[in-house]
Amino acid sequence: MSETSRTFAAWLAIATVFALAACSRSEPRQPFSGVTSIDVTSFVSGSSARIAESSRVAALVIELNSARAVGWSEFRGKVGPCSTVITLLQENREVGKLFVLVNPLTLVELPGKAEHTGFYVEPPSGTAPLLELAVSEVPLSSNCNVK
Repeated sequence: MSETSRTFAAWLAIATVFALAACSRSEPRQPFSGVTSIDVTSFVSGSSARIAESSRVAALVIELNSARAVGWSEFRGKVGPCSTVITLLQENREVGKLFVLVNPLTLVELPGKAEHTGFYVEPPSGTAPLLELAVSEVPLSSNCNVK
């Protein structure tokens, strides 16, 4: 192998590493719009609460969109009993769905029909108080260590 070929192969290997690293970090997610109500449902028990007050819906959507504006990482795994499903609705049509994991608070989006691959973000502590309040309104599994 010539010196030029070895140099090219080395640069190609370095470029591949950087490309793979870039792929592990996703672009920001599209913001939600037109949301008129939000269903908050326990993943295990199925108990739910609907948020329909327009000012509360709008404030929660702003909070979720702030979290969606940052880079999300690739998620591979399962959501479990310590999670809540947030379903965003426009009238009766679903416009978005997120899983919220607790300890630490983590948003997971599983696009399409993929059940175990998607994207996630952990909002910095204290930056999602409305989301934390909404999640606290539905009981989680008794095995969850909720603060």
